[in-house]
Amino acid sequence: MNRHISEFSSRAIVTAAVIGVLALAGCNGTDRGVGGQSDQGKVILMMHDAPVDNFTEVWLTVESVTMIGTQHDDDGTEASGEVVLSEAVRMDFLALDSVSRILASAQVDAGLYSKIRLRVSDPEFVRDDDSVYTDDDIQLVANGHVDLNPQGTIVVGSNALTVVSLDLDLDNSVQVNETGNERYILRPQILLDGNLESSEHVTLHGCTVVSVDLYSGQILVMCPNAETTLAVTTNSQTALFGAGGLTVGLNAINVGASVEVVGELNTQSGLITAAEVHLGLH
Repeated sequence: MNRHISEFSSRAIVTAAVIGVLALAGCNGTDRGVGGQSDQGKVILMMHDAPVDNFTEVWLTVESVTMIGTQHDDDGTEASGEVVLSEAVRMDFLALDSVSRILASAQVDAGLYSKIRLRVSDPEFVRDDDSVYTDDDIQLVANGHVDLNPQGTIVVGSNALTVVSLDLDLDNSVQVNETGNERYILRPQILLDGNLESSEHVTLHGCTVVSVDLYSGQILVMCPNAETTLAVTTNSQTALFGAGGLTVGLNAINVGASVEVVGELNTQSGLITAAEVHLGLH
């Protein structure tokens, strides 16, 4: 890319790619759940970014992600939302060049959702000359509050899977403050894209092994900010690494161990096929 920081636009694009595709047996496709019903569906939340020139690190804290239902209270105010991410996650977005990070998995009320509400904070930029800019040097417009408004509604089916991918396009997110005071502006603007692939390259961080099936090669893990487990399958092509980066067998992964996973998420089934599993202990 031949981009320069002086050419950065004043727009910050956050793309939410939303897909709800798997209706299990017994799902009737209605909006039961939101507005008092008890039916629920599963949401997997991912975060992604594209590369950007002139920076080696771009840190942000994702404070929360909430899905807002289409219904309103009697006084016209928004109905309470379904929280997908409730605990803050801090990450270097430039580490997400070609991979999405799974932030959370949650059970939410089945139904129709008209908005996704996102809040970010504490930006920190490291330029390629090693100069560091913290939140004192960066104006975060709207205090990092971002509302993603889809054209239409997001459907979460009863006993169905919905994958939500938040794509922060940093190359179009940052501008130099024209006053020349060495400050940056981070200005969130929103586009929505529903074109998720059937298989997405993902990572899992700091997850705990819940069970290991040596016969099938499947590992169930519980990750930070998760209400539900995620299924990780291994095969003959999966590289398993223990302490010091040494190759180990599946029988070296014990319940309670901490793992990080790189693999492919099937956006219809929610199953993750692991390319690499890195093993550690709490």
